[in-house]
Amino acid sequence: MASETMNRVSFGSTQERKLLPHHCAPDRLGVEVPPLRERPHLGPGCYNNHTVSSFLYQLEKRPESRKGYTMGARTTGRFLPSTAQTETPSPAEYQAEWCRERVFPPYPAPFCSSTARFQHHGPLECPTPG
Repeated sequence: MASETMNRVSFGSTQERKLLPHHCAPDRLGVEVPPLRERPHLGPGCYNNHTVSSFLYQLEKRPESRKGYTMGARTTGRFLPSTAQTETPSPAEYQAEWCRERVFPPYPAPFCSSTARFQHHGPLECPTPG
């Protein structure tokens, strides 16, 4: 009788739990990260990350739709190899030379202001009473 009550799972039990990387969780993380299907004791130098984590691999393995254009579906590739520019021009080809000395024409008035600073008012034209 006592052994039947010990079979229930409770907090702090020593039961084997399903953990990553061998089992997936039933949530978003488990959907996005697939479980490890290879040998469980692989070390950091044993993976072929350079084949699947490169920029070219990401461009080549894009999901595309074969059924037509729907919401979120792609009918053609995003980056086509024929329109891609492989060589970049040097900065000297499209940028002006900034180190040469330039001569600016003098303006007729400083700060482009030709108005008088203090205006002189003459005697009043209409006489005042008194």
